[in-house]
Amino acid sequence: FRRRSPRYRGPFSTPIHKHIKARRLKALLRAALYRAGARDASGWVYAVLDGEFDGTTEGFPLHFHGIATKGMIKVLKRLRLQPQFRRSKDDASKYPHIAISRKLKIDEPWGYLPDVLTYPHKSYWRQHNSMVAEDGKRRRFGPKHRITGIHLVRHLTWLHSQPIKDQVLLVHLSVIDGALVPAERGDTRG
Repeated sequence: FRRRSPRYRGPFSTPIHKHIKARRLKALLRAALYRAGARDASGWVYAVLDGEFDGTTEGFPLHFHGIATKGMIKVLKRLRLQPQFRRSKDDASKYPHIAISRKLKIDEPWGYLPDVLTYPHKSYWRQHNSMVAEDGKRRRFGPKHRITGIHLVRHLTWLHSQPIKDQVLLVHLSVIDGALVPAERGDTRG
């Protein structure tokens, strides 16, 4: 799934996201999940903060990529039904900064779990351009590629200032001796 931040969207000032903290974005996502029933749901969520650079707006829209299992999938479906988490089709200013969209479904056994858990982690943030089309929708165009130049420096500087624990959301999971372990009910670490 991808969940875009409802409160923080580009363009951002220099240095990148000076006023934005990964910890706050993680807390917003966790709160939304718990309001939708994550506390009592079975399964778990593993999500990682990600971003991209829009060369047209010079903004860095932030979002989460993640994996949900069992009852947590239903929690995400409930969130998707709420107006603030739906993709907007009629207003470019609402371009999916808060959408939850299902990008990947695995119907078969996962096999080697580390391969599956690397999906949310991206080796680099991408750059693209966008425009507002005649129908009012924001559309991406042109090739996507790695961020370059000063925007790469801004991105890496900001990312380096955010502890990794603030970039990763664990719901009903804990890290024990370097391993991810399903947490006992009521354990909200991560």
